[in-house]
Amino acid sequence: MLQRCLLAVGLLLGAMSSAFADTRLGDGCDLSIFGVADKSEFLRFDSALRSALDKQDAAALALLVQFPLALNYADGGRVTLNNEAALQKQFTDAFSPALREIISQQKTEALFCKADGVMYGNGEIWVDRVGKGKAQQFRIIAVNEPDGSAPKTQPEAAKVQLACSTDKFHIVIDSGTGDVPRYRSWNKPHGPPDQPALELTGTSGGEGTGACFHRIWRFKNRNADYVLSEPGCSEGSVPDKAKAQLEVLIGGKSQLTSWCY
Repeated sequence: MLQRCLLAVGLLLGAMSSAFADTRLGDGCDLSIFGVADKSEFLRFDSALRSALDKQDAAALALLVQFPLALNYADGGRVTLNNEAALQKQFTDAFSPALREIISQQKTEALFCKADGVMYGNGEIWVDRVGKGKAQQFRIIAVNEPDGSAPKTQPEAAKVQLACSTDKFHIVIDSGTGDVPRYRSWNKPHGPPDQPALELTGTSGGEGTGACFHRIWRFKNRNADYVLSEPGCSEGSVPDKAKAQLEVLIGGKSQLTSWCY
């Protein structure tokens, strides 16, 4: 009898939890179609997006983008950004002042969404939830520039080298003072513009030749070593969309390996 009562209470609590789960942004968007339990995950993405655009922070924005990213222009032109370096080099092309103004004026409760994604403005930016398992997160999948925006050449060199996320961390590697690689990581659900949980400087190199060449970054924090390696021509199984593999070694012994997307 007691077991039946406990089962009934459990079912009731589960039903109440589902009933009170808040997944709606407004009348035009219920985030449950993306498999989320509540809207807090998207609200964190939305806040990070607005902050990155307001500060024109390409490194922070790279964590919010699914590469390759298509830029579509009103005159029919199309540009594809394949990586973080391309995003930094063409930041103004990808996120023009007119587009940034549209996003800043967008009310979260007025967003529209469907199974294909969440729409900002009149479709200037589309966002979808990508990845698998714990690595799933909202990311920008397409940018449609408003009328009057045209590509411009930006001469400054790109400095963002890698931006990706594991199931536990957001990671950015960029060039610090003197082009020395800088590693920053945030413990999820935190991310830019929050202060990073860890910031290190280190070295970069590579292995392999030709199409098999891949970059490797190494950072040290006391007796802990953080190594990020691009897949290259790996003989092992590389998950789809994986950008690099993170390995953490303590005292020279591997303690953690995780794919970064």
